[in-house]
Amino acid sequence: MKGFKIALAGLLSFVTAVAQMVQVQLFQPPPNQLRESDLWRVRLTNFSNETLEIYLEGTVDEARDGRIAHARSAVFSLPPGTHTMTATQFSPIEVIQVDQRYRSIFERTGQVPSGEYTVCVTAYEASTGEELGSDCFEQVIERLSPPVLIEPADGDTVQEQRPTFTWLPPTPLPMGQRVTYTLRIVEVLGRQTPYDAMLRNPAFFTRRSIPTTLLVYPLTARPFGAGKRYAWQVQAYAGTTLLGESEVWSFVFAPPKPPKRPPKPAAAIDVSLFTAGLAHSFAVKTNKPAVTDPIAFRTEYLLPQLATQKVRVDKALIKSIAQAALQRQMPQPSTRRTAVAKPLQQIWQLYLQGALYGWGSNRYRQVGQQNVTIPQPILTSLSSVVAVAAGYWHSLAVLKNGKLYAWGKNDYGQCGNATDAILDQPKVVAHPQQKKFIAVAAGERHSLALDEDRIVWAWGININGELGIGHTSAMESTPVKVASFVKLGPVNGIATGVAHSLALAGGQVYGWGSNAYAQLGFIPSELPDYRVLNPRRIEGLRNIIAIAAGDYHNLALDKQGFVWAWGRNSNGQVHPDSGAIVARPVRVPGLTDVVDIAAGSCFSVALRRDSTVWVWGSNEVGIAETGERWNPVKPQKVPGLTGVVRIAAGGSHILALRADGTLVAWGNNSKGQLGRGSITDILSDPSLPPVPIAPVALP
Repeated sequence: MKGFKIALAGLLSFVTAVAQMVQVQLFQPPPNQLRESDLWRVRLTNFSNETLEIYLEGTVDEARDGRIAHARSAVFSLPPGTHTMTATQFSPIEVIQVDQRYRSIFERTGQVPSGEYTVCVTAYEASTGEELGSDCFEQVIERLSPPVLIEPADGDTVQEQRPTFTWLPPTPLPMGQRVTYTLRIVEVLGRQTPYDAMLRNPAFFTRRSIPTTLLVYPLTARPFGAGKRYAWQVQAYAGTTLLGESEVWSFVFAPPKPPKRPPKPAAAIDVSLFTAGLAHSFAVKTNKPAVTDPIAFRTEYLLPQLATQKVRVDKALIKSIAQAALQRQMPQPSTRRTAVAKPLQQIWQLYLQGALYGWGSNRYRQVGQQNVTIPQPILTSLSSVVAVAAGYWHSLAVLKNGKLYAWGKNDYGQCGNATDAILDQPKVVAHPQQKKFIAVAAGERHSLALDEDRIVWAWGININGELGIGHTSAMESTPVKVASFVKLGPVNGIATGVAHSLALAGGQVYGWGSNAYAQLGFIPSELPDYRVLNPRRIEGLRNIIAIAAGDYHNLALDKQGFVWAWGRNSNGQVHPDSGAIVARPVRVPGLTDVVDIAAGSCFSVALRRDSTVWVWGSNEVGIAETGERWNPVKPQKVPGLTGVVRIAAGGSHILALRADGTLVAWGNNSKGQLGRGSITDILSDPSLPPVPIAPVALP
């Protein structure tokens, strides 16, 4: 009996197949999905021995609204055998009937709304119209509110090569599931609608598994073409399940035309370098034309580029350095020691060297004259200066011959000349191996210097291990070599806080000294953790290209233009709403496309590529320059300040160099550190408004 049933079933299947002539098999789409491409994915089997001329008709019915679509394919040839086909193989497709409400939703989203759908496809013989076979499937769509696009708005003109794409998540979000997003961008060709372009054109850019509702267009991605139109769409997923798709929006990329460079005013100042200490400041005034992109001469940006040069240093090299700095795509530094010396000397000679001017607090002769306060810049005794650093009460400078000078307070040997007496004039700090120095950093009572071999030297107080020599001591009054610690390449940058030190090498940041506020990147749990005696890599950072240190917090800038911060956060100088101490580096919210960073005592500063300056942290003296003295809870743009090309931060004041050569300052002026010929102590009278941004009165 069982054998008879099997034979009968086989016979019926054969008879059905012969009767059908053509077997139609549709593919069930994934759950909760019904797109145009899902309607015409079909497997056709021609049971005859001849090629048939056929066409297909497809229908879509919704349980409540009835027939919502009816379409017919072009006539096509179907050879014997089984063939898996899509709409492109039997186009063009003629739409016979369509519900306009569904069409509108479909054109905007590429999907149908919630409902119970029946999709059928029937094959017909072309000449007689005889039905040859058919198949149907049912699909239930339970649609969440899809992701909602925010920016760029539909039809916008985008001028930034790295626009930020933002959207809202689908609602309600599934409980207990991690939602990720896929962003897809296509170029819109000819008279295509954005949806047609999204459906038919190859991807111009795709990024999957985005964990947030924001994506900054990567610097490494293909650049947008001027005047071209692009469509973009976001899909939301819970695992591999599609939760919803946004509408398809479009934008046109139209970069602004570069403005004609106005002639430089006769009174413009050529400043190549500047720095700020606790309450005093310095600037180097050159006798050469001002460099177009002074940010390129930040130590961390300059050294890796120079290490790869084998040609004569000229304007072309300057341009390449500037480009590398601003695009943050610098090559890895060479380990050859001889590669730096000659090009660096030529850079110094042609563009950087100049006379050193100082102003502000001079209680310990850190500016270099006898007056206790110097409210207006004065010319110091140093010329041909190529690097300068201002600490709490002492100062450091390197000349083009590689000699390093120090002066000011010297109670712990921070001036590096084997004494502890105040130095009222710059004195040479001898290199133990007669090498040339190329960069300096000054803390509260200790100093760091980088030599031409990229070795770090330190001197001054060492009770917290801030010299990085493997042990503590009261002081070291002459330079000592910081323990060898870098295996990824030579050191490119150095920075100092009150009692800790940082170095940058191979895209990694190393720290040593005091860790009382987790400024070395981890929470101390026992006594040894509070003092790190040898350089230790700070975890969680990579591809770093610049560093800065405040009193007890640090900043790092990565190649993507993001700012990372960690350490003491009592004034929000690290990250808003993250507690008094931030133990591990965190990305500063709201900041993208950053090209320069600076850290004050209890605040932080960033310069974006669009030449705007952003601040966060302590604002008791008005460094945010808003008219109020509350601490910004997140980075805040300094109003009314544009055209900035480089920044520096002191204890409670900020310096900024504008593209027209003007050096401006704002913040605390209780010691004349703003260099405008007057003293304004707004802390003595809280009712006084913040000191406005104004030029430094360089002679």
